[in-house]
Amino acid sequence: MKRATLFTVLGVAFLSAQAFAQSGPAAPADPAATPAPASEAAAQEKPAASLNDFQTGDVILDVTGRPDVGSSKFEEYRDVVKGTSMPGFRLFGRDNAIRYDLRGENVKQLDERYTGYVKTDWFALNADYNSIVHRIGNDGRTFLTQQSPGVWTMSDTLQKAIQATWESTPTAQRVFTTFVVPLFAPSINEGSTVDVQVVRERTEVIADLARNQPFTIKLNYRREQRHGSGGLSSNYLNYQTETPQVTEYLTQDFGVAAALDKSWGNVRGALHYNWYQDQVKSLVFDSPFRVTDALVATVGTGAAATSVGGPEQGRMINPPDNQAYLGSFGVTFKLPNHTRITGDANLSHLTQNDQFFPYLTNTAVVTPVLAAQTSSLPAQSLNAVMNTQSLVFALTSKPVENVNFAIRFRRYNLDNQTPRISFPGYGSWDRSWSAGGRINVPYGYTNNRLDATAGVDVGYVTLEGGFKRTTIDRTYRETEQTAENSGTAAVIFHAVDNQANIRVMYEKASRDYSGLDLGRSEDASFVVPPAGASANALANPGSLRFDQSKRSSDRVGVVADYSPIASTTVAFTYLRNKDTYNETIYGLQDSSYDTYTGEISVSPSDVWNVTGYYSHEKNGSSQIQNGTNNFPTIDNFTVNLNDDVDTAGAAGVFTLVPKKVNLNLSGRYQNLKGTAGFITNPGSSYQNARAAYGGVRDIPNADNARITRLDGSVDCMLTPKVTLTLGTWYEDYSFSDVDSTGLQNIYPGAFFLALNDGSYTATVGYVRLTYHW
Repeated sequence: MKRATLFTVLGVAFLSAQAFAQSGPAAPADPAATPAPASEAAAQEKPAASLNDFQTGDVILDVTGRPDVGSSKFEEYRDVVKGTSMPGFRLFGRDNAIRYDLRGENVKQLDERYTGYVKTDWFALNADYNSIVHRIGNDGRTFLTQQSPGVWTMSDTLQKAIQATWESTPTAQRVFTTFVVPLFAPSINEGSTVDVQVVRERTEVIADLARNQPFTIKLNYRREQRHGSGGLSSNYLNYQTETPQVTEYLTQDFGVAAALDKSWGNVRGALHYNWYQDQVKSLVFDSPFRVTDALVATVGTGAAATSVGGPEQGRMINPPDNQAYLGSFGVTFKLPNHTRITGDANLSHLTQNDQFFPYLTNTAVVTPVLAAQTSSLPAQSLNAVMNTQSLVFALTSKPVENVNFAIRFRRYNLDNQTPRISFPGYGSWDRSWSAGGRINVPYGYTNNRLDATAGVDVGYVTLEGGFKRTTIDRTYRETEQTAENSGTAAVIFHAVDNQANIRVMYEKASRDYSGLDLGRSEDASFVVPPAGASANALANPGSLRFDQSKRSSDRVGVVADYSPIASTTVAFTYLRNKDTYNETIYGLQDSSYDTYTGEISVSPSDVWNVTGYYSHEKNGSSQIQNGTNNFPTIDNFTVNLNDDVDTAGAAGVFTLVPKKVNLNLSGRYQNLKGTAGFITNPGSSYQNARAAYGGVRDIPNADNARITRLDGSVDCMLTPKVTLTLGTWYEDYSFSDVDSTGLQNIYPGAFFLALNDGSYTATVGYVRLTYHW
């Protein structure tokens, strides 16, 4: 259906273009011709189409052999077809005044893409359809069955049997290994098997109504439809019942843009309407413990379970429908000395007014409100409104030959005008009513940024410098404003007639805050703020969250390239970022990122060329945490998170028989090592709790992954129109993570799908036929 829709669009575009071409301006009459030679006269007697019109194209067909691979990672963002497939085609040409081009990739696959255009001298229509698949995991197991998107149920008979067994078993006998596992394992082993994936269908159509004119008028339509499951839903009712998320929504945007180009500059403007429709408003899942609603204290899957109450179903809410109007206007003035003055304004008006869901699904909760009915709510919808304004002004100039400067100012304001609604209490995971009035918090902020840069060329050296100031004013946060000032300096050396270049840069930044009130954020959602400071807001400035605390930043970079001979280029890059949070007692203390990359390219002739690269990246952060009541200092501990990534690759193309046979070779290797290190105090509660296990241990496999890929193919040009390719590729993917490797379906307090997204090894071979006409 989606492919038929795309071809329909392109067909209409082609017919429309013909109509526009026929009704467009008439071609000027040819001047009086002089007598031509006989050969030219004979050529003129041929139809004009033989001189101007043409049609050509390509089609590619594959026959592929591949193993069956259980891990979703093998086809995470692609389809690897076993058997016959069409990796691509192209059809392009000219018919009188109409030019057209239609291309396809991965035809009739989940990762297919089609692009095309139809153009005349003064009209064009472009279309793009792109299907993007993301496979998250395969072969998950659950006792639930998906009845429709977002509805996961189990049979009433099974629910009733489990409820009866649970209620009739004394609490002391509800031991996880001897009671919970035998109770649920058969239902899971005999239950549903699910694959978790989402498909994004993105379409864009652009109509240019004034090609090759001093003005432009364009109509634009975009849509993105998502189907499937974009992740996992940790459905919680004092225990977790994991299911795939429900991802069924449509985003659309229609816009018109116009611009006028003059010798003195440019004027432009646009208007868009954007709307989002969530086609499944919520995810509903059956409780494995109850077939009827009941009041609840605690329900769990471990030995501590003391109650058998709770709802028969739980609900997870998806984002609401919403819409926005967006407008923009801009102007650019061209002045002498390469001077440009630019101004742009962007405005938007966003609204959302979907029907609220009730507090709970549990119909047994009837006091102090009927929690499962929307009539108990203080309002039926939010009537949310947000307005944004963005202003950008820029001045760039090169007043003299060797000097340039630029000044830019950007202001972005999010004005949240959503009304505040007071609620007498709230529902706790569909289980029970929690007293204590709460009120929604319409957060907003204003971001101002001023940049000034200048550069001067002195012989073979370019000197650059700059200053930047960024301020953020927030509502309902601990600080009223944060302000960051930064300065940059760079030196660029040009040598050997610009065959060698090196750029060295450094940036220093410092951020501070003002208007500190630690209770402002913590108390904002209470109708009546509690007395005293919140446990999350200790009475000192060091309790600030990292996005508002004082911060110092250092950034260093070196970029170099050298071409010793015309056929060889060597390049090197080094970058380092370091952020330090000077007053943060808990949370993020510092973060850093280092990377260096080397590349080489050698192309001595048309007979062969080789490229290679190596890159190392290191990403790290340090955090101080405390997970015990009242934050005793002895229980402070440090978490050091680090990722080290090594990436290397090489590729070469070799001509074995000129214009007949080419050999293509490539390889890529990437190794990611993630670690989590812990520093605890002697005598802390953590050390005492882990004493029997040798104390607190570091985690050496925090999301480790390694992939090796090798490709080889031979292209044989059988005729000028036919190419036969014999190819193979090999992939070895290894994954190890402490949280997911060896994951089981049943744990105390949780039921997991235990998806297969782990290691694999695969060798794929293919025969490819390319035909060109």
